[in-house]
Amino acid sequence: MSSSSSSSSNNNLEINVASLNIASAKRDEKGAFPLYKRLPHLKKFIAKCVTDASIKILCIQEIRPTGELTAIQVVREIHDALGPTWEFSDLKVNPSDNSFHRAIFWDSTVYSHLNTTGIRTANTREPHFPYLFTVSQFTKVNSLTTEPLFEVVNAHAPMILDERIDHWTQVREAMKPYTIVLGDFNKFADTPGLVEYDALFNTDPVRDFVPRDVPTFMGFEGDVDANGNLWNGSLDTVAVNTDRFDAEVIVVPTTQTPRVSDHFLITAKITYKNQ
Repeated sequence: MSSSSSSSSNNNLEINVASLNIASAKRDEKGAFPLYKRLPHLKKFIAKCVTDASIKILCIQEIRPTGELTAIQVVREIHDALGPTWEFSDLKVNPSDNSFHRAIFWDSTVYSHLNTTGIRTANTREPHFPYLFTVSQFTKVNSLTTEPLFEVVNAHAPMILDERIDHWTQVREAMKPYTIVLGDFNKFADTPGLVEYDALFNTDPVRDFVPRDVPTFMGFEGDVDANGNLWNGSLDTVAVNTDRFDAEVIVVPTTQTPRVSDHFLITAKITYKNQ
């Protein structure tokens, strides 16, 4: 996509996106409410947030079979909650039942989906992370061109530190000027690696718009760190190229009863800058 086309036709364009890790606990452990029990509440929560914030693209991470539902059935349940004008792309990351899926949903009355590809890591020690992130390209509905207007990265970083840094690096290297990066980057404040993260995602022209002091994660009851403190932190990311975009982020807590996830929903209004 040329910068001239974006400046001539995309000024004042808003792209309303959201991201949520749904924490697919298979059973009651560490106080977690298993997904098959949470799913009706999760669907209502997602549908309400999508309506309230006029979300048109939604990324979901950590979709797994629940024992009662397959991963693709979970995706379809969320799709049903969004409504008939929505479509989705689900890239199965591994044939193992323990694998994590990532799915992206979009309002087909607003955007046309061009393609989704998966970026695979070669040497992961975490078998449920063979696809570290997916890239989906979109254009406007009824566009006269098949050139992407923008693309969305849907990411879920591993917990192993060196693999996490490698994941961050791969995402940054894959970014184009019109890329919107969303997902769970597992950037706990009390773990090493944030210097490397900031060098990648908080160095001009790229910026992560999720404030570091705003938690996006709060563990289910019983999820504590090595010091006995409840896990919390700003783990999730909304990163864009600030030469092309501005972003306004709102974090929507999931602390209601029952909890629908240990992550919070991240919504973002992405706007093209006047050029």
